[in-house]
Amino acid sequence: MPQISPDCLFCQSHSETIHHLFIECCFARDVWACSHDLQPLRERSGSMHTWLLSLSLYSPKSELDLISKALLICWQIWEARNNLLFQDSKPLPANCIHDAATVGWKLNSWLKKDKDFSMMIKWHPPSYWLD
Repeated sequence: MPQISPDCLFCQSHSETIHHLFIECCFARDVWACSHDLQPLRERSGSMHTWLLSLSLYSPKSELDLISKALLICWQIWEARNNLLFQDSKPLPANCIHDAATVGWKLNSWLKKDKDFSMMIKWHPPSYWLD
């Protein structure tokens, strides 16, 4: 098991908090810059939880909503971090967006195929996000 430092693996100059890893880190900023429809929202200040909740106000109803896109991108940032840690694989910001879009497009097209199929997914943030 590798020794995991509390410092961010990407920039190695800040503690790896949720907000830093997904919003403030130079790698995360580069990833969000590759995302055209979320780019203006990445500048919002506040907690990660507040930012995710604010995305529902901007979601076009005809597309995969912005919260889903943001979470897919966050997942890819997390994957890139883990690949760097465990496989020493240098991540590319554009790959995070490409992989998130591939998964999102597949999910979105799958849901549109069966109009009678309804799926309700609820996610509740951990209590420490609400502080």
